[in-house]
Amino acid sequence: MMTAIVILVRCRRALERKRALDERERRLRDSASNVVPHYDNSGAGGGAYGDAMAALMAQLDALAQERAAEQRVYATELAAANLALDVLSRMERTVLYRYYIAGQSVTGIAKALDRTRGTVQRIKSRGSLHAKSIQLDMPDWYLCAVGDDVQLPRTGLVDRLNAVKIQNDTPMIHQ
Repeated sequence: MMTAIVILVRCRRALERKRALDERERRLRDSASNVVPHYDNSGAGGGAYGDAMAALMAQLDALAQERAAEQRVYATELAAANLALDVLSRMERTVLYRYYIAGQSVTGIAKALDRTRGTVQRIKSRGSLHAKSIQLDMPDWYLCAVGDDVQLPRTGLVDRLNAVKIQNDTPMIHQ
């Protein structure tokens, strides 16, 4: 069994890792645009330029693979987090969605919902406490994807999560 808050926190962390990879890619692409060829006396491009570009391209290729893997993790966490939020009140669901899934700050959420920061913080705290008490039976594909090998019984939630997996038409885990 996992609590809903664990799933929500995992989703936020996956989003943060995804954003960090996006930033790494942006910095690498900026570096690639700053590499300029050096010419020797004959007018031919120097080997250093080619070597630098090859190294940057290799880093970008490795990063693309890492980003693809992280996207699969994020999609898995997102599917589970959205279903975990279904049991909360509308306002708790909205605040927790914006905080854990969309990655917004409490201040940003307050502005968007036309509430005070304190009100949003209270709703987030109340929703988080509620989410800590929600025990979820997670499907095997989710547990395998997140590294937990506990076998759990099939429930209505399992069927709903599997339906989300099928709707996405993307395998959540490779067996």
